[in-house]
Amino acid sequence: NAIVEFRKAIEICPSSLKSHGFLMLGNCHMALGNYKEADNNYDSIITGYGFSEEFPEALYQKGRIAFINGKYEISIDFLNQFIDNSASHPLEGNAFYWMAESLFNLGHIEESLKLYRIVETEYKDSYKYEAAKYRIELINLGKREEELIKLLKWSHEEALREREQFIKKEKEYNQAILSYQKKLALLSEEDTNSLLISLRETNNVLKKQLEMQDQLIKKMNDEINALKNNQQEGKSRTAAPGETQQDAAAGTMPQ
Repeated sequence: NAIVEFRKAIEICPSSLKSHGFLMLGNCHMALGNYKEADNNYDSIITGYGFSEEFPEALYQKGRIAFINGKYEISIDFLNQFIDNSASHPLEGNAFYWMAESLFNLGHIEESLKLYRIVETEYKDSYKYEAAKYRIELINLGKREEELIKLLKWSHEEALREREQFIKKEKEYNQAILSYQKKLALLSEEDTNSLLISLRETNNVLKKQLEMQDQLIKKMNDEINALKNNQQEGKSRTAAPGETQQDAAAGTMPQ
């Protein structure tokens, strides 16, 4: 109903009010998830009413539409234009947040973190303030998990090297046993039994040490897998509070 009335209004209203009509039409289509129609109305403002009060917000909304469509670089470009033309617009904090989200989705984590912190420190009244704080905590958590995984991987590699050394030593001892066996024929029965007992004890010690190394490697593998699972669960929660693509698709229109 609003769309019908705003279209009528645009046809009969003075030129000074038409840009506002196009903005409201675009916002109605945004709320309905008609992003192409919304984009066309915002384009009407950008191309025909570049000096109007609605011009900055039209840039902002086009940045949002580009983000929703997964065109993150285009989204960043429009949002940058919005900030350059905003003159302390109430949506500035939101614009920094959506630019950070675009960078995050492009894999530029450190760059996105800087923009999230701008929202956190300079735009405490922004609708996206809590969402920015959430993202900062999530990124910092991911960094800690990555460091732990690297540490465990290094420990795992060290354990593997030690195991290889044990295997090498075991082979050397086996070769030594074969050498001793050849000499057994020259020894008395009593000396032979004593030597066999000594060699068996040495071999048992080596086997126990090798088993301990295998258990240590298994434990480290389990810890690495657990951390990787935690990291995947963290990534699945990357959808921050506030507006999401699903919100828009469901017909809601948070800013």
